[in-house]
Amino acid sequence: MERFNEYIKTLTDGIDFLSKPVSNKEGETEKEPIQMLLRKYFLPTGVLINSWNKKKFSIVVKKYIFEYESLIKKCDDLSTDVVIAEILKSESFLEVRIKIYIKKIEKLNSLFIEVESYHNELRKYQDLICNDYNSEFKHDYDIFITKWDELLKVISVKKDELEKELKELDLLFDDLNIDISKKNHVKSNIFIDKNLVFPRKFSPDSAQKLHSLLIKEGFIDSETSLDDLCCVFSIHGNYENTRPIKWIKRTCSVRNNKVSRISLIDLLTLLGYSEKDIIGNDGEKYKRLNNCFIVEGRPFKANDFSSDMRHSDINTPLNVSSEYHKVLLEISSTILPRK
Repeated sequence: MERFNEYIKTLTDGIDFLSKPVSNKEGETEKEPIQMLLRKYFLPTGVLINSWNKKKFSIVVKKYIFEYESLIKKCDDLSTDVVIAEILKSESFLEVRIKIYIKKIEKLNSLFIEVESYHNELRKYQDLICNDYNSEFKHDYDIFITKWDELLKVISVKKDELEKELKELDLLFDDLNIDISKKNHVKSNIFIDKNLVFPRKFSPDSAQKLHSLLIKEGFIDSETSLDDLCCVFSIHGNYENTRPIKWIKRTCSVRNNKVSRISLIDLLTLLGYSEKDIIGNDGEKYKRLNNCFIVEGRPFKANDFSSDMRHSDINTPLNVSSEYHKVLLEISSTILPRK
């Protein structure tokens, strides 16, 4: 995954460069000033060796400042949304890949913890330099410390953002008990949470018609029971042994033959559900949708809802029309006759 690898590499490069000032790598010479050790220029007492080294050290510090500024910008430009969107484009073994990505983040965490420990050592030199008569030298080192801290912070933020997104995805899979390798053969054994169902919009008789038509037209799995559908749409309160509806209608307008997620959104909108009903409020987004429906490959996430579909008022219907809009309109008209 190009975007994910680029994201991780940028953070890793930043961590590596944060460690260079206090690294202990062999082979570093004065011909490689950007990799010189800070310790090289101080006596054990913390006094600078001589004025020549002081001048040379200022050059090194300024080079670090330049590199840190560049790395701060690169890290700032990283987007978790772009990475997650790329990951979700390919549904093959998605659950397994997400766990691998989380492990890579965890390895990054161990590197980050190690480099965090260098902070006190760098501060120690800053305190020593405070007593130095050369104010320009002190000014340079203060900027160096500021930039070091800025890079550490932006790496921490970007690392935590991506880890949080990946773990949320992983939890969705765990909650829904989706087994990618068996998803086409095994009925879900996850039961519906009665606190996360759609508000009632139609009668029990209409629910029976909807159930029959959706199976007949190939939108839902034939093993979906009427009780399952009635619970999803709050027709009755019997939530024992009721499962999410398996939406199976595949796209025909594109060659990938994936299950059409937008057709499910289209139906819910035609049944009178608003953006708020379907997507949910901040902190609860997609929970109702993923509680009530299972779609091959992965749970619903933000990239299933383009900006063109949404409105500033989340209480209004989504702007959606799938390739099956005509047949879904006919089905919904049977359930909710148009005036």
